[in-house]
Amino acid sequence: TVTRVDTVADGVAELSLRPDRDHLSYSAGNFVYLTPFDTGLAAGHREEHPYTLSSSPLEPELRIAIKALGDASRAIQTIPVGTPVTVEGPYGCFFPPDAKVGTAELWVAGGVGITPFLARMRHLRALGEHGDIHLVYAVQDESRAVYAEELRQLATEIPDFALSFHYFFQEGPVTAAFLGNACPDLARREVYICGPLALNQLVREHVSRAGV
Repeated sequence: TVTRVDTVADGVAELSLRPDRDHLSYSAGNFVYLTPFDTGLAAGHREEHPYTLSSSPLEPELRIAIKALGDASRAIQTIPVGTPVTVEGPYGCFFPPDAKVGTAELWVAGGVGITPFLARMRHLRALGEHGDIHLVYAVQDESRAVYAEELRQLATEIPDFALSFHYFFQEGPVTAAFLGNACPDLARREVYICGPLALNQLVREHVSRAGV
């Protein structure tokens, strides 16, 4: 059941869902298929669509961040509280299940691709664990930086966590020099990328040349 609908940025809503039965067992980075049952929706009634979970697996409710990219995702931005939905999953394995705490990592997110990283940050804080992690968040401008305030807060609460922002409007595409300046030791890190295809390919090229 939908319990909250929070607008976290222009065109991005985060739904909170209360389980009517058992709590879903999942890992940070998993996704689910969400099906809303509201005949008042302009689109998407009884249609299943995949969305990444943004909540920590320890939270009592599920949280799902949805960007308005199509008819169904636009309609669900204003889904009424109290609407019943079904959730199928979890699916995917963005982070390896056997990943060791403290492994040096570089995360690069673009736009709403921040979602799996946000879920893991929320989980790390809930567990009280540290992480040798540097997150680079690339967005068009500051107004598009979804969850920016929470990300900054989480970064201060998770030991050994660093956060950098990259704004395309001011700086153009992400360059190898930018990544190297933000994270000088990136060659020793495992790299995770989630964002538009162009960003994924560009960052892969940069870090491969750097020795990853």
